[in-house]
Amino acid sequence: MDEYSSHDLDSQRGLSALNSAIAMGSIEPKVAADLLRGHPCEEEFLARFPELRDCTEPPDDDTSSSD
Repeated sequence: MDEYSSHDLDSQRGLSALNSAIAMGSIEPKVAADLLRGHPCEEEFLARFPELRDCTEPPDDDTSSSD
């Protein structure tokens, strides 16, 4: 079971487990941000863990313009 499928975000227990995983650093911030994207609790988690906000912004696509 990978990091993406091990958190049931439709249950309070799953949200608590994700909260603990983020706080303990046992899940990558990018993975956590991807899991939370579009979820009703996304803003709550972003407020609690501001470092996740850096992972939610789309990357600047300056690499494709170097011809």
